[in-house]
Amino acid sequence: MNRVVSRGKLGVVGIALAVSISLFPVSYSAETTELPLYNLNQTLRDDVTSAVHLNYRTEETSSSRDAQPETIVYYYLAEEKFDVASNQKVSATATKSSKISYHKADIDNLKPGTAYNYRIVDNNSGAVSKEYSFRTKTSVDSFSFIAASDANYRTTSSYQNYFGNTLSKAVEHYPEAAFILHTGQANSSLSSEAYWDGYFQQAGSTYENYPLVATTSSTGSSNKAFILNHNLAASGNDMANYSFVYGDALFLQLNTKLTSTAAINSHLSWLKEEVASKGANKWKIVSINNSFYGAGSNTTTIKKKMEEAFADLGIHLVIQGNEAAYQRSYPIKNGTILSDYPSDQVISAKDGTIYVSPGAAGIEQKNGNSGNREWMNTASDFSGSSEKKSAEKKMYTAIQVTAEKIEATAYTADGETVDTFQINHSATPEREAKELTPYALNNAFGEDAKTTRSISWQTDTTMTFSDPFVEVVSAGDAFTSENKKVYSGTLEKNKQIFTKKATNKVQLDGLTAGTAYQYRVGNIFKNAKTGSATTYYSPVYTFTTEAESAQPFTFLHLADSQSSTAGYTPYFGNTLSQALNRFPDAPFVIHTGDMVETPNESHFTAFFNAMGTKMAGTAFLPVLGNHEYKTSEAFYQSAFNVDSVNGFPLNYSYVYGNVLFFNINSNYDSTANLDKQIAWMKAEVAEKGAGKFIVVSFHKSPYGGKWTSSSSSVLGSKNIKAKLVPVMETLGVNLVLSGHDHNYIRSLPIKNGQPVTDMEDTSLISTSQNGTIYMVSRNSGEKTYKLEEAKAWTDVRWAPTGDITGKDNLPENTVFSAISVEDDALKVTVYTAAYQVIDSYTITK
Repeated sequence: MNRVVSRGKLGVVGIALAVSISLFPVSYSAETTELPLYNLNQTLRDDVTSAVHLNYRTEETSSSRDAQPETIVYYYLAEEKFDVASNQKVSATATKSSKISYHKADIDNLKPGTAYNYRIVDNNSGAVSKEYSFRTKTSVDSFSFIAASDANYRTTSSYQNYFGNTLSKAVEHYPEAAFILHTGQANSSLSSEAYWDGYFQQAGSTYENYPLVATTSSTGSSNKAFILNHNLAASGNDMANYSFVYGDALFLQLNTKLTSTAAINSHLSWLKEEVASKGANKWKIVSINNSFYGAGSNTTTIKKKMEEAFADLGIHLVIQGNEAAYQRSYPIKNGTILSDYPSDQVISAKDGTIYVSPGAAGIEQKNGNSGNREWMNTASDFSGSSEKKSAEKKMYTAIQVTAEKIEATAYTADGETVDTFQINHSATPEREAKELTPYALNNAFGEDAKTTRSISWQTDTTMTFSDPFVEVVSAGDAFTSENKKVYSGTLEKNKQIFTKKATNKVQLDGLTAGTAYQYRVGNIFKNAKTGSATTYYSPVYTFTTEAESAQPFTFLHLADSQSSTAGYTPYFGNTLSQALNRFPDAPFVIHTGDMVETPNESHFTAFFNAMGTKMAGTAFLPVLGNHEYKTSEAFYQSAFNVDSVNGFPLNYSYVYGNVLFFNINSNYDSTANLDKQIAWMKAEVAEKGAGKFIVVSFHKSPYGGKWTSSSSSVLGSKNIKAKLVPVMETLGVNLVLSGHDHNYIRSLPIKNGQPVTDMEDTSLISTSQNGTIYMVSRNSGEKTYKLEEAKAWTDVRWAPTGDITGKDNLPENTVFSAISVEDDALKVTVYTAAYQVIDSYTITK
C-alpha cells in the first residue's frame, strides 16, 4: 500500500510563527498573524505523482461586501524551511458566497515520491496558516482506500455524530490508506455552511492528511455548497460528476440526484466518454449517493438506465450511500440478480456488478435488509437499540485494489468484521453441486440384466430441473472424471397423476456381468432468470449386475400394497423393508398389482414415500392391477422404467439366471388382446426359454378365492382362464404369481385345466408331471378381505386368526414370498412381515 501524506506529520502542526517582515511581498507587523483555515481537504485527480489539489475556506467576514482574501500556497520540500522569498508558490482561486470565501489551489509539477510541507498566506493581511504536509506518489500499483457513508452531521445530540471516531479508527487500522471515499449525506442540511463546518470538524485532521473523494447527494443550492467545499474537476452544468484514475482503477463519482431526462442522458454520455478514454484494462468503480440496491425498492428511471450502462461499460463495483447500514448485493447484470451465484466471497469480474453500502459511519445504524430484498447477499443487522446508537458499531469498509482483484472488508469501529469478499479477474467460481432428493427412485433391467440397467426417478417441476444423468463407478471407486461413466437420459412431464412431478429415465449399458457398481443420479437446475446452471446429485446407491453364467438367486414377490394414505408406510413400507432385510441380496422384487387404492396424486405420493429409496439397488418389476387400470396407463409407463409390449404398459419379459419371466398386463383381457399376448409369449419362449424355468406374473389369478372367474371384469375375466391357462401348460410355465384376493392362496397343480388332487405331497411339485402352480399373495398393504372357504383347486390358504373377517389386519400379518432359484428347483417360502413361515414348497421342471 502507498501513502498520500507523510505519516510523520499527522494533523495540523500547531506552532506560532515569527516571520521577518522582509520575507513578505507587502508590509506586515513584526508578529505575523495566524491564518485560520476551515474545511481543509485534498481532492484526487489523475496526476497523483505530480500534483495536489486543495480546497479550504477562510474566516467569515463581517459583510458580504468586505474584501475577499487572496490566498497563496507556499510549498517546499519537507527538509526545507518556510520562506516566501524562496519557496515555490501557487495562487488559489477564490469564490465568495455571502460572507464566506472558498479557495481552491492546484499545485502541480511536483517531484514524484516526495514529501512536501506547505503554508497558506493571506496576501492582503499577511496572515500565515499553520504548516501542513503531503507526499506525492512515486507510482501507484496496489493500494487501499476507506469507504464511508452517512456521516450525516446534525446539531441534535440524539444522532451522536460519531463520524470522526469512525474515521480515526479506520485510518488507525489502515494507516497506509490512499484516500477516504465518502458516498454522500455528509450532513443533514447540505446548503448550510454551518452544517458543512460541523461535518469537517467531525472529520478533524483526517481530511487534512488523507485525500477526500466525495460524492454529492444534492441538487441546486445544496449541490453548489458541495462544489464550493471540494476542489473538483467536475463536469459541466454543476453536475458534480468527476473521475480519476488511481493505479489500476478508474473511479467515477456520479450525481444520481440529478434525474431529469436531460440529466440522465448527460450522465450516460459522460460515463461512456470517461470509460472510453480512461477505463481500458482498469477496474471500474462508481460511487453514488442514493442506493440502487438497498433495503428499499428502487424502481426509478435513473436506476434502470444506469444499471444498463454499468453492464455495458463493465462496471465492477458500485459504492452506494444513504442506507445507514452495511449491505452487499449478489452480482447484478443488467438488472438480473445472480442470487444463485456459486460463491459468496469470490466473484468473477466478468459476472456482473456488486453494489455495496459501506455502513453508517456517523448516525444510528439501521437493519440492512429490513425489506428482505432478493438482491441482498449480506447485510448488517444491529438489532439492539444500544448497538445501533453506539460509537463502537459505526461502520466503514476497507477496500484493497491490485491489478488482479478488489478485496473489501467491512468493519465496525471496534474492529468486528461484518463481511469480506473479493472481485477477481481470474476467478471462475464453479457452482457447488447440491443434494438431490430423488423421489420414486427405482430401477429395472434393460435388455440384459448382465450388462444393462434402467434407472428412473421423479423431480419437482416447481424447479426447472433438466438434463437427467446417472454417474456410475465400480464399487469402491471415487466419482472422479477418470473413474466415472456418465449416462444421459430423458425427462417426461406426465400430469395424469402428478401435477408437479416429472419422471427422469436413464438407460445404462456397457456394464460388466457380475459386477457391483455405485451410482448417483442427478439433474441440472437451470435458473431461467439468471441463465445459471447448478448440478444436483443424489446420495450414492449400489446395484450388482447378473453373473455371466446362471447362479442360484432369490427374488421376492408381494402384492396389493393399497392402503389409506396414512397406511402405506406402516404396512407396505414395513413389508418391503422386512423382506429386503431378510434377503438383502435379492436382485429384484415382483409386485403383482394394486399398488394403490386410488390412482391419484395423494395415494401415489404415499406409496412412493413408503418405498423411499429401497428400490435403488434391488430392481422393482411391477404389473398393473385393476386399481391402476382405473386411470390412464401412460402414467405407469412414465413412472416405472420398464418395457411395454403390444401397446400394453408394463407388459414385458426378462431373463434372469435360468428363469424366463413374463410380467403381463392382464387388464387387456379381450380375446383379441389375449391372442396377441399368447403369440408374443410363444415367440419369447422359443427364443429364450430353452431349459429354463418360466414364471408368469399378472394381477387377477384364475385360481384364487372369492374374486376368481366372475363374469365381472373387475372381479376377474373368464377369458383369462379360457385363453391363458391352456397356454401355461403348453409352454411349461412352472409358477404363476398373482394378487387381488388379499389372502394367501396356493393352488393345487393345474394340469389339463383341472386341479391335480391325487398327490401324496403337494409341497413337492414336478411341473412336467403335475402341472402349474398358481400362487396368490396376501396383501402387503393395509387393506384385507375375509378369508373365504376353500375352492376345488385350493391347496393352502392362510389368514391370521385375528383377521378372518378382514377387519383386523395388523402390519405384522402382511405377506411376502421369497422364491429361491436353483439349477433344478424353485423353492418358495412364504413369510409374514414378522417372519412367520406360512407356507413352503418346491417346484421342479
